[in-house]
Amino acid sequence: MGDYKSDRWVNGEKQFRGRIALIRKNVSLQSVKKSDYPELLLVTLVFHQVTPEGLPSSGAELDRLDNTEEVIADQVCSRYDAQFAMCVTTNGTRDLFFFLPSLPTEKELAKAIDACEPAVDYDFTL
Repeated sequence: MGDYKSDRWVNGEKQFRGRIALIRKNVSLQSVKKSDYPELLLVTLVFHQVTPEGLPSSGAELDRLDNTEEVIADQVCSRYDAQFAMCVTTNGTRDLFFFLPSLPTEKELAKAIDACEPAVDYDFTL
C-alpha cells in the first residue's frame, strides 16, 4: 500500500450542475493495476454549513471536513489496504473515492468509520 499523503495529487475546479466543484485526483495511482483494486468505496461527507455555491461556509467548517477526511482516509487505507484515488467537493458534500482489493462488509466498514469519530455527517456506498 502506498501512502496517499506522499502521493502526487492534482487539483482542479469545474462547474457542475451550476455549482463549483473542487476536484483532487491522485495521479500517483496511474501505475496501479485496476485488477488489484477492483472494488470502489465512496464515502460522502456532508457539510453542516454551506455557501450558495455549495462550498463550506467557514474556516471552521472546512477544518472539520479536512480533519474528518484525513482520519477516515488513514483508517480506510491502513485497515483495508485501500488506495485513496479522488476527492470531489461540491453541492454541500465532499466525496472520497477509495479503491480496495476486496470488499469489507457494510457493518464492518460502518464500525471502522464510526471509530474515527467523524466531525460531520457521512454516508458510504460500496
